[in-house]
Amino acid sequence: MVVEGVERAVFGAVGAGEVDAWLDGLARRCLGAPLRLVTFRSGRVSAVYGCRLDDGREVAVKVHRAGADVGYLTAAVRAQRHLAAAGYPCPRPLHGPVVRDGRAVVVEELLLRGEPADATE
Repeated sequence: MVVEGVERAVFGAVGAGEVDAWLDGLARRCLGAPLRLVTFRSGRVSAVYGCRLDDGREVAVKVHRAGADVGYLTAAVRAQRHLAAAGYPCPRPLHGPVVRDGRAVVVEELLLRGEPADATE
């Protein structure tokens, strides 16, 4: 099955298995653990993956389209790292941004606790 939507915009006309293999390679190189399972696929502007690694960590991998502004992503990750260190309830960046195969990638811890807030409130 060929991926659709934002995944196709990021990776091209490839199968989900090829994307999963790419994610596994990224996890091994950047996080030191192989991918056990992709728990979700999402995204609108970039492709976002929930990943469970063999060492038990749950991470979110954000893969941006070619041409993403790495300077902007670097500033955003720096601010997010500062907020997480200060106790603000946001994911802690774990890796990146880096460019892999022409795609900018950011990996952060996956927060699974709590309930999503209603953004309209």
